[in-house]
Amino acid sequence: MRVNVGIEVSKDSLDFCLLLNQTKSGRKFRSFKNRKVDYATINDWLLKQAKCQPNEIVITMESTGVYHEAIALYLYTSGVQIIISNPGKAKKFSQSLGLIHKTDKSDSYMLARYGNAQYEHSPLWKPDAESIRSIKALVRRLSALEKDRLRESNRLEACTISDSHKRVLLSIKRIIQILDDEIKREFNSEVHHPLNYAALRSSSNTTAGCL
Repeated sequence: MRVNVGIEVSKDSLDFCLLLNQTKSGRKFRSFKNRKVDYATINDWLLKQAKCQPNEIVITMESTGVYHEAIALYLYTSGVQIIISNPGKAKKFSQSLGLIHKTDKSDSYMLARYGNAQYEHSPLWKPDAESIRSIKALVRRLSALEKDRLRESNRLEACTISDSHKRVLLSIKRIIQILDDEIKREFNSEVHHPLNYAALRSSSNTTAGCL
């Protein structure tokens, strides 16, 4: 037995479609808040509706930046099988089904169907080791800081050319110094450590479960 579930993930919500069979009456829909405090309730609902063991449930969701990561990790830990789909391929599959009117409900249904169709050909998703997840979080934060630093640097250049007030220039320079200190103190040594960098490269080359 295999029960297919699709999740349409957004920053604030998780829309589920559980397929017990291919009939309309076999489709179970429900929406939850995308909050960790609700994940246990989600897991209980899935098991109650599916009436099977966790490892017989296959959940398909799209890669959505970081918003899918927490729920995928939680459900994987509880024993379900996870497929992370490529949004472009999922969209083509949706078009092949004739699902023209795009809603969260129709998208979750499409993802459940997509997971069912691709199950035999799809690598199942497995999370990175905790150490790798930590490094990736640092990399994301470092990237954000460097973008902020570049933005302030460009602002300083523009203000210097336009002969802005001295207090404006001092304010920008102060922010740049704060960003420089933060980058050096908290992130550069950790992210670019040879062992961490090698582990991150290895992880990016072996990540499975996205099709």
